[in-house]
Amino acid sequence: MDDFEIIEIKKLVDNLLDNSEDIIHKHYRNLDKIHVKPDESPVTVADHEIELMMRKLINEEYPEHGIVGEEFGNENEDSRYKWIIDPIDGTLSFMVGRPIFGTLIALLEDDVPILSVINQPITQERWLGIKNNGCTLNGKKIQVRNCKNLSEAIMATTGPNYFKEKGLQKFNRLTECVKHTIYGGDCYIFALVASGYLDLAIDSCLKPHDFMPLIPIIKEAGGIITDWKGKELNERSNGNIVVAGSSLVHTQAINILG
Repeated sequence: MDDFEIIEIKKLVDNLLDNSEDIIHKHYRNLDKIHVKPDESPVTVADHEIELMMRKLINEEYPEHGIVGEEFGNENEDSRYKWIIDPIDGTLSFMVGRPIFGTLIALLEDDVPILSVINQPITQERWLGIKNNGCTLNGKKIQVRNCKNLSEAIMATTGPNYFKEKGLQKFNRLTECVKHTIYGGDCYIFALVASGYLDLAIDSCLKPHDFMPLIPIIKEAGGIITDWKGKELNERSNGNIVVAGSSLVHTQAINILG
């Protein structure tokens, strides 16, 4: 994909996010009903409206592209170019009015993410990562911070309840090695690593629509994102994710998690 095509894709992404913000503002702290999916996770009318809108606009502009969405499944998924959509990552936070959720979009070329966005409409923050073009927050270049040692690191996770038993044991060992641990945030904690405010973010049991959009943002900000064994992520990864601002902290964390 050449520079002109990337510019056109970015215009579409901005349009998708601008429209999603309108939907989110309409429903934020104004939800009448919460639905529960078969896996017991919550979903709102905003999740549905956003994904349907995005599918419609993508299909209008690029009918040959594939789409993988959290709420309405896959279409044309064997296409060379494929969009991954998570309309609201952190639905629980959205439900209770906490502004630490986000809308996630990634564009994959031959199954490799080349562009991604984390968008937080309440705080008006938009992280954009483009392969080989860096990462920006609201148009300004950002980068991770280079924490020198795990013992000095500030770490975050969405919540200990998301870990299975063995994973929780490993995470608890990790908490004993870092300086501080904070909880809550879903995609927002990974965006904060990219911005240089957090040093380490750990989560477990994520799905491709949760972690594939993180990859260009973290990598282009200078960070490292892998599974708990230090392997590169792909759509078949098991959903155990570790993100670090420095290679040293990443290695030290993997030695405990792997």
